Amino acid sequence: MTLNRKRFLGVVLAVGLLGAATGGAVGAMKKSQDARVVHASWVDVYERPGAMVRDVDAIVVARFLGATPGRVATGSAGESIPFELAKFAVERSLKGTSAATVTVERVGGVAGGQQVVFESDGGSYTAGQRYVLFLKRQPGTGYYYLVNDQGRYTVTPRGLAPAAHHGAVADRLRGASLAGLDALVARTLGR
Repeated sequence: MTLNRKRFLGVVLAVGLLGAATGGAVGAMKKSQDARVVHASWVDVYERPGAMVRDVDAIVVARFLGATPGRVATGSAGESIPFELAKFAVERSLKGTSAATVTVERVGGVAGGQQVVFESDGGSYTAGQRYVLFLKRQPGTGYYYLVNDQGRYTVTPRGLAPAAHHGAVADRLRGASLAGLDALVARTLGR
């Protein structure tokens, strides 16, 4: 199932409105002193790394360059959800893109004078940090989005560190080397 911009926004808004209405249930929008933290459920959830490798449009090893404000969506109740555009320098593409940079659209930024943080994808990126990203192309744009919370890994000296705290794919790739990931992608794609 493809998660286009309209559907992604619909999921985020639906979860946010549900949370606002229930005042703290799963998927809630929580207000802290400094930020409104938005949580969401993912449409695409995978039990095997190979299935995720096959389903995504791109897999890259990339260094985070920075983020700029993107669009601000307004829901039917008048709530604003800002998006940011996170730019990455592609060091190596394992699948799907030959571009020198990729831009990942994600919830985050300032709306109505309040910082909005989307922690369901691992939260803010760290400048200069290397990541492995499993991406879907955002139709009608040059942007990508993370396939789900199991689609983001920090590259560390001890191997890959998933943004997701749980999940079958995150558990399988936790601590994997880049060489191990290369082999998995090659095996899955029949290279």
